[in-house]
Amino acid sequence: MWVALIEKAAKIKNKDDPTQWEPIVDLLRALREGIYASQWSEGDLEFSVKVFEQSTICCIQANNSDELLKSMRVLVDELYQIPNVVPKNYYRALYCLFLAFHDRTSGLDRINEISAHLPESKFVKAVVYCVIVAEDPIQFFALYNDCPDRYFKLLMDTYMDKIRLLSINILSKAYMRVPISFAAHCLGLSDIKKTVPTIERLVKPTCIDRVDLDTSTIYFIRKKADKK
Repeated sequence: MWVALIEKAAKIKNKDDPTQWEPIVDLLRALREGIYASQWSEGDLEFSVKVFEQSTICCIQANNSDELLKSMRVLVDELYQIPNVVPKNYYRALYCLFLAFHDRTSGLDRINEISAHLPESKFVKAVVYCVIVAEDPIQFFALYNDCPDRYFKLLMDTYMDKIRLLSINILSKAYMRVPISFAAHCLGLSDIKKTVPTIERLVKPTCIDRVDLDTSTIYFIRKKADKK
Protein backbone atom coordinates (compact mmCIF):
# COMPACT_ATOMS: atom_id res chain seq x y z
CA MET A 1 0.00 0.00 0.00
CA TRP A 2 2.86 2.37 0.82
CA VAL A 3 4.50 1.93 -2.59
CA ALA A 4 1.18 2.41 -4.40
CA LEU A 5 0.53 5.53 -2.34
CA ILE A 6 3.91 7.07 -3.21
CA GLU A 7 3.37 6.28 -6.90
CA LYS A 8 -0.08 7.87 -6.80
CA ALA A 9 1.31 11.01 -5.18
CA ALA A 10 4.04 11.25 -7.82
CA LYS A 11 1.38 11.31 -10.56
CA ILE A 12 -0.39 14.39 -9.21
CA LYS A 13 -0.26 16.95 -12.02
CA ASN A 14 -1.04 20.13 -10.13
CA LYS A 15 0.60 19.86 -6.74
CA ASP A 16 -0.78 23.27 -5.74
CA ASP A 17 -4.37 22.01 -6.03
CA PRO A 18 -5.53 20.79 -2.58
CA THR A 19 -8.31 18.65 -4.07
CA GLN A 20 -5.78 16.47 -5.88
CA TRP A 21 -4.20 15.54 -2.54
CA GLU A 22 -7.43 14.37 -0.91
CA PRO A 23 -7.26 10.81 -2.33
CA ILE A 24 -3.72 10.55 -0.95
CA VAL A 25 -4.89 11.80 2.44
CA ASP A 26 -7.64 9.15 2.45
CA LEU A 27 -5.11 6.40 1.74
CA LEU A 28 -2.77 7.70 4.41
CA ARG A 29 -5.60 7.83 6.94
CA ALA A 30 -6.32 4.15 6.34
CA LEU A 31 -2.62 3.33 6.59
CA ARG A 32 -2.23 5.34 9.82
CA GLU A 33 -5.21 3.59 11.37
CA GLY A 34 -3.73 0.21 10.47
CA ILE A 35 -0.35 1.13 11.91
CA TYR A 36 -1.91 2.39 15.14
CA ALA A 37 -4.12 -0.68 15.52
CA SER A 38 -1.17 -3.03 14.95
CA GLN A 39 0.96 -1.33 17.62
CA TRP A 40 3.17 0.63 15.26
CA SER A 41 3.07 -1.94 12.46
CA GLU A 42 4.17 -4.63 14.91
CA GLY A 43 7.04 -2.60 16.22
CA ASP A 44 8.32 -1.14 12.96
CA LEU A 45 8.90 2.32 14.38
CA GLU A 46 10.93 3.60 11.45
CA PHE A 47 8.12 2.85 9.02
CA SER A 48 5.48 4.21 11.40
CA VAL A 49 7.32 7.51 11.77
CA LYS A 50 7.80 7.74 8.00
CA VAL A 51 4.07 7.29 7.37
CA PHE A 52 2.97 9.86 9.96
CA GLU A 53 5.53 12.39 8.74
CA GLN A 54 4.43 11.91 5.15
CA SER A 55 0.80 12.15 6.20
CA THR A 56 1.56 15.49 7.86
CA ILE A 57 3.00 16.91 4.65
CA CYS A 58 0.18 15.58 2.46
CA CYS A 59 -2.52 16.89 4.80
CA ILE A 60 -0.96 20.35 4.65
CA GLN A 61 -1.02 20.22 0.85
CA ALA A 62 -4.64 19.06 0.93
CA ASN A 63 -5.54 21.83 3.41
CA ASN A 64 -7.18 19.17 5.57
CA SER A 65 -6.90 20.48 9.13
CA ASP A 66 -8.73 17.58 10.78
CA GLU A 67 -6.48 14.87 9.38
CA LEU A 68 -3.43 17.09 9.83
CA LEU A 69 -4.10 17.45 13.54
CA LYS A 70 -4.56 13.68 13.90
CA SER A 71 -1.29 13.01 12.07
CA MET A 72 0.79 15.52 13.99
CA ARG A 73 -0.69 14.72 17.39
CA VAL A 74 0.24 11.05 17.13
CA LEU A 75 3.60 11.80 15.52
CA VAL A 76 4.75 14.37 18.08
CA ASP A 77 2.92 13.30 21.23
CA GLU A 78 3.24 9.53 20.84
CA LEU A 79 5.81 8.35 18.31
CA TYR A 80 8.40 11.00 19.15
CA GLN A 81 8.07 10.10 22.84
CA ILE A 82 9.14 6.48 22.30
CA PRO A 83 12.73 5.67 23.33
CA ASN A 84 15.10 5.24 20.36
CA VAL A 85 12.86 7.36 18.12
CA VAL A 86 14.72 10.55 17.22
CA PRO A 87 12.26 13.48 17.05
CA LYS A 88 12.60 15.84 14.10
CA ASN A 89 12.51 19.49 15.08
CA TYR A 90 10.94 20.39 11.73
CA TYR A 91 7.72 18.48 12.48
CA ARG A 92 7.59 19.82 16.01
CA ALA A 93 7.86 23.31 14.52
CA LEU A 94 5.02 22.56 12.09
CA TYR A 95 2.88 21.34 14.98
CA CYS A 96 3.64 24.44 17.03
CA LEU A 97 2.73 26.69 14.10
CA PHE A 98 -0.52 24.82 13.46
CA LEU A 99 -1.55 25.03 17.11
CA ALA A 100 -0.80 28.75 17.23
CA PHE A 101 -3.51 29.25 14.60
CA HIS A 102 -6.07 26.97 16.26
CA ASP A 103 -5.32 26.83 19.99
CA ARG A 104 -3.47 29.86 21.34
CA THR A 105 -2.59 28.32 24.71
CA SER A 106 -1.25 25.11 23.20
CA GLY A 107 0.69 27.07 20.61
CA LEU A 108 2.54 28.97 23.32
CA ASP A 109 3.09 25.82 25.37
CA ARG A 110 4.78 24.08 22.43
CA ILE A 111 7.35 26.83 21.92
CA ASN A 112 9.75 25.29 24.42
CA GLU A 113 9.63 21.92 22.67
CA ILE A 114 11.41 23.14 19.55
CA SER A 115 15.15 23.76 19.41
CA ALA A 116 15.91 27.44 19.83
CA HIS A 117 18.98 27.63 17.59
CA LEU A 118 17.57 26.17 14.37
CA PRO A 119 16.35 28.52 11.58
CA GLU A 120 12.85 27.02 11.39
CA SER A 121 12.46 27.42 15.15
CA LYS A 122 13.35 31.10 15.05
CA PHE A 123 10.83 31.68 12.28
CA VAL A 124 8.03 29.75 13.99
CA LYS A 125 8.65 31.52 17.29
CA ALA A 126 8.44 34.87 15.53
CA VAL A 127 5.10 33.91 13.94
CA VAL A 128 3.68 32.56 17.21
CA TYR A 129 4.67 35.74 19.04
CA CYS A 130 3.21 37.86 16.24
CA VAL A 131 -0.13 36.02 16.25
CA ILE A 132 -0.67 35.32 19.94
CA VAL A 133 1.20 38.02 21.84
CA ALA A 134 1.57 41.07 19.59
CA GLU A 135 -1.46 40.45 17.34
CA ASP A 136 0.38 42.38 14.64
CA PRO A 137 -1.01 41.86 11.10
CA ILE A 138 1.72 43.92 9.41
CA GLN A 139 4.44 41.80 11.00
CA PHE A 140 2.54 38.64 10.03
CA PHE A 141 2.52 39.66 6.37
CA ALA A 142 6.22 40.56 6.53
CA LEU A 143 7.01 37.12 7.96
CA TYR A 144 4.79 35.49 5.35
CA ASN A 145 6.68 37.19 2.53
CA ASP A 146 10.00 36.04 4.01
CA CYS A 147 8.79 32.54 4.87
CA PRO A 148 11.68 30.08 4.41
CA ASP A 149 9.58 26.97 3.87
CA ARG A 150 6.73 25.94 1.56
CA TYR A 151 4.78 24.05 4.24
CA PHE A 152 5.11 26.80 6.83
CA LYS A 153 3.70 29.14 4.20
CA LEU A 154 0.79 26.83 3.41
CA LEU A 155 -0.09 26.73 7.11
CA MET A 156 0.10 30.52 7.26
CA ASP A 157 -2.28 30.66 4.27
CA THR A 158 -4.95 29.02 6.42
CA TYR A 159 -4.74 31.91 8.91
CA MET A 160 -4.74 34.66 6.31
CA ASP A 161 -8.45 35.52 6.51
CA LYS A 162 -8.35 35.76 10.32
CA ILE A 163 -5.34 38.06 10.39
CA ARG A 164 -6.83 40.21 7.63
CA LEU A 165 -10.08 40.46 9.54
CA LEU A 166 -8.11 41.65 12.56
CA SER A 167 -6.42 44.27 10.40
CA ILE A 168 -9.78 45.45 9.02
CA ASN A 169 -11.16 45.81 12.54
CA ILE A 170 -8.15 47.90 13.54
CA LEU A 171 -8.45 50.11 10.46
CA SER A 172 -12.20 50.67 10.71
CA LYS A 173 -11.98 51.61 14.39
CA ALA A 174 -8.92 53.85 14.06
CA TYR A 175 -9.76 55.72 10.85
CA MET A 176 -12.78 57.33 9.26
CA ARG A 177 -11.14 57.00 5.85
CA VAL A 178 -7.93 55.53 4.43
CA PRO A 179 -6.26 55.45 1.01
CA ILE A 180 -6.95 52.18 -0.77
CA SER A 181 -3.20 51.66 -1.17
CA PHE A 182 -2.72 51.94 2.59
CA ALA A 183 -5.55 49.49 3.27
CA ALA A 184 -3.99 47.07 0.76
CA HIS A 185 -0.68 47.28 2.62
CA CYS A 186 -2.42 46.65 5.94
CA LEU A 187 -4.13 43.58 4.46
CA GLY A 188 -0.97 42.17 2.92
CA LEU A 189 -2.31 42.59 -0.61
CA SER A 190 0.01 43.31 -3.52
CA ASP A 191 -2.92 43.98 -5.87
CA ILE A 192 -4.83 47.03 -4.61
CA LYS A 193 -7.78 46.09 -6.83
CA LYS A 194 -8.47 43.23 -4.41
CA THR A 195 -8.68 45.51 -1.38
CA VAL A 196 -12.37 46.44 -1.40
CA PRO A 197 -13.59 42.97 -2.50
CA THR A 198 -11.48 41.39 0.27
CA ILE A 199 -12.96 43.67 2.93
CA GLU A 200 -16.50 43.06 1.69
CA ARG A 201 -15.92 39.30 1.60
CA LEU A 202 -14.61 39.15 5.15
CA VAL A 203 -16.92 41.64 6.88
CA LYS A 204 -20.68 41.02 6.88
CA PRO A 205 -22.49 43.37 6.97
CA THR A 206 -19.95 45.60 5.30
CA CYS A 207 -17.96 48.14 7.29
CA ILE A 208 -17.46 50.30 4.18
CA ASP A 209 -19.61 53.40 3.86
CA ARG A 210 -18.41 54.32 0.39
CA VAL A 211 -15.41 54.22 -1.92
CA ASP A 212 -14.26 57.40 -3.64
CA LEU A 213 -12.56 56.25 -6.82
CA ASP A 214 -11.43 59.77 -7.73
CA THR A 215 -9.27 59.99 -4.62
CA SER A 216 -8.82 56.21 -4.18
CA THR A 217 -10.18 56.42 -0.66
CA ILE A 218 -12.21 54.02 1.46
CA TYR A 219 -14.69 55.57 3.91
CA PHE A 220 -15.67 53.37 6.83
CA ILE A 221 -19.06 53.31 8.53
CA ARG A 222 -18.80 55.12 11.84
CA LYS A 223 -20.49 53.19 14.60
CA LYS A 224 -22.56 55.22 17.01
CA ALA A 225 -21.40 55.14 20.59
CA ASP A 226 -23.69 53.32 22.98
CA LYS A 227 -25.78 55.66 25.12
CA LYS A 228 -25.26 55.27 28.84
